[in-house]
Amino acid sequence: RCDLLLALGDAMLPTADVGEVPAAAATPAYALAESMGDRERMARIAVQALEAMVRRLANPRTYGSPEFREWSVRADRNAGSGTTERVYAEIYGGMAALFTVGPKPAHVRLRAALELAERAGENREIYAAGGWAFRHLQAVQDIPTLVSLTHALQARSREGARPVDLGFCLRSLAQVLLGMDDRPRAEAAFAELDQLAVRSHDATVQEFADETPCMLAMLDGRLEDAITLIAAASTRREGFLNDLWLRAHLLLGRDTGAIVQQY
Repeated sequence: RCDLLLALGDAMLPTADVGEVPAAAATPAYALAESMGDRERMARIAVQALEAMVRRLANPRTYGSPEFREWSVRADRNAGSGTTERVYAEIYGGMAALFTVGPKPAHVRLRAALELAERAGENREIYAAGGWAFRHLQAVQDIPTLVSLTHALQARSREGARPVDLGFCLRSLAQVLLGMDDRPRAEAAFAELDQLAVRSHDATVQEFADETPCMLAMLDGRLEDAITLIAAASTRREGFLNDLWLRAHLLLGRDTGAIVQQY
């Protein structure tokens, strides 16, 4: 029954029902695994629950919530050295730390995840850790690593990478490349993300792809287009690009009090 619940949760992750995974699959599965003292399954289940929460609503409310912290502690406690779950435990532990303790301990764990992934050499772990590194490692000491990683990952085979990890990595990579004023390579990453969304039929990857025209509209100064695109996508995902939506309104000189209240 534990494996059936794990399989159920895995099947729900790429769907619109992902928000039900922690209660419907992970919680009962974890209780069963715990009763058997099966730490390997406990780690897998905890990582599954964490992924589900991030897929559903990735913002400070998620990472700072008691539920997210509890599952991240479970993943950290049970993930064995040298396992895939260990890499994810470092990633999610880092995100929990970022919104509860601060950036320094969070960055230590995200760097650890990337080091573990590179040591293992497996694409699943490398694209997972790489995406979070691109997204959140912004200290001066990280710049050489990130620059090197942009070249390494664009040239690397995609075989074995999960769509959600590859999609998040491409999205984060493109944003880093835009920050480096390398729009051609950023647009190549965005184009690959769009193709991945079509192939994978993963709802979360599609949401990542939906962000592309919104971000490019902002970058090109097409603020009204950006607002329209974000509003349309927001009907499919709560809180979709709220920060960009707010920034576009403010740049247009709209009533900031009313905008912030709506935000």
